Amino acid sequence: MIILALDTTLASCSAALFDAGAGRMLAAGQMLMDKGHAEALAPMVQRTLRESGIWPGNINRIVVTTGPGTFTGLRIGLALAHGMGVALGCEVVGIDTLTATAAPLLRQVERLLVVHQAGATGKCYAALFSNGTLASPLTFDTPEAVMALAPEGAHVIGSAADAILALAPGRFRRMEGHDLPCAEGFAAFGADLPLAQGLPEPIYLREPDAKPQAGFVPETLRLAKADDVPALARLHRICFEAGWSEESLRQSMATPGAMTLVAERDGGIRAFAVLRTVADEAEIITI
Repeated sequence: MIILALDTTLASCSAALFDAGAGRMLAAGQMLMDKGHAEALAPMVQRTLRESGIWPGNINRIVVTTGPGTFTGLRIGLALAHGMGVALGCEVVGIDTLTATAAPLLRQVERLLVVHQAGATGKCYAALFSNGTLASPLTFDTPEAVMALAPEGAHVIGSAADAILALAPGRFRRMEGHDLPCAEGFAAFGADLPLAQGLPEPIYLREPDAKPQAGFVPETLRLAKADDVPALARLHRICFEAGWSEESLRQSMATPGAMTLVAERDGGIRAFAVLRTVADEAEIITI
């Protein structure tokens, strides 16, 4: 079984290819980053495939971290995993961020507390692993409350490990070099994960900060007139880096089957769409 592992949940981006049958890592890569995962992940997967000599069609399973993590970051990995899974017809399984972080150490450490910072909330999310298995449910709480999860002498890792150690110096043992999930570290672990029904979904600890805005409600919706073209061109240049000129708009609006709708509010044109219909099909040219 050839496994592709992906992670974009925290301050790094990583990909790895693992041959479960041979028990060996074929290729792997990781980059530390706070942002830019969307631009980095796909090229990293391509490099990993190239270095391993594996054809995408030979991938049998994709293992991807599902969170908790940064709201946008974790969705980037999931989106690529979902897309590749559908395109390649292979299995896609999820692994939570805490287990992914702990995976390379589960056979080395008897008691392991994994604790990550939850953004700017002042809280942490954590779990305790004992003898290689999860010993506590996912906890989302203050560092003081999280500290009580693990007994004295336990090893601690994660992006919030130093904050935990500062609260109780000498109570825990710090493990260096394993504070972020890494695809190379959990790829082998992913071979034994059960295949759930449907594609893996993101794990969120709280609602996103961004809230939906009220929908745009025009006062008037009408067909465009020739006199509207200068205003439409100005609006198009505001919305697009290479906005259309007045002449380009006139040509598009004059195309056979074209129709231009204008939405007005507060005394001005606030939106427009150029559509074209051919037989029983319609196409949006610009909006």
